[in-house]
Amino acid sequence: MQFVLDDNDSIHGKLDYTFTDRQPLHGSIEGMKEGKIIDLKYTYVDSGKVKAEEMVFKYEGDKLYKKNGAMVEDNGVLVLENPLRATLQLFLIQTDCK
Repeated sequence: MQFVLDDNDSIHGKLDYTFTDRQPLHGSIEGMKEGKIIDLKYTYVDSGKVKAEEMVFKYEGDKLYKKNGAMVEDNGVLVLENPLRATLQLFLIQTDCK
């Protein structure tokens, strides 16, 4: 994950996943940061189809935690079925770009 946070707390960047058992996912992210919460829309291509997914993160120090839970489709976007029951799990640890 690599992104830019502008002066208006708007975020844009990219997120790539690499798997051992399937094709990688490459996509773009855009959204907003409010306090320690980051709401993003991740748009990517999977098996030749464009897909979109809502992602919610909490930023603490050098760590980024992602809200995880059951997902459902809402107007073509995967969203958390019950955001209040979603759990936070460590997603990334910030490092300097190389």
